[in-house]
Amino acid sequence: MQAGIDALCMWGGELFEMTNTEMQLAKDGFVPDRAALLNHFNAAVDKTFAEARLQKPQGTYMQIGGRAGKHTEHLGYMLSEMQVLARRHPQAVW
Repeated sequence: MQAGIDALCMWGGELFEMTNTEMQLAKDGFVPDRAALLNHFNAAVDKTFAEARLQKPQGTYMQIGGRAGKHTEHLGYMLSEMQVLARRHPQAVW
């Protein structure tokens, strides 16, 4: 369990990242301000990890930028794989 948490922790940063457009939408009351939820999230995670006797990784790099369209080259390979069916059968209805 701890190894899985350690390996996946870096992807949690994007949960609370907001683009400029999203920040404006939150300010106008159209979407929730995810960044404002970070403290509540951390408190819940800290409590759960303590009960499970797991360690929350410290000083871990948090991946951000995906919501703004900044991706690694790995995304291209995944998208290509996921689009195979739709490309082979363009008239398919889901």
